[in-house]
Amino acid sequence: MIERVQNIYMSVLESEECIERIYCEVGGLTEDFGYSKKITKSLEMFAPKKYTQMMKTFNHGKDCKKNHKCGYF
Repeated sequence: MIERVQNIYMSVLESEECIERIYCEVGGLTEDFGYSKKITKSLEMFAPKKYTQMMKTFNHGKDCKKNHKCGYF
C-alpha cells in the first residue's frame, strides 16, 4: 500500500497530466481502506461544474489503468 501511494506521489511530481488518474487512484485507496463514500457521492450533485468530473472520478475509482497518460503505478 505504501509503495502504491509513493508511486502516485511521484507521478504528481513528474506530470500534471496525471491528475485525473490520481483522483481515481486515491478514490480506489479510500475504498480499499473501507471508508464509505456516501458523503462524497452526495456532494457530487452539488459540486461546481469545474469539480464535477473530479468528484465522479474519485467516487468511481476502481479501474484506473485506462488512463495511460501517467504510465503504470
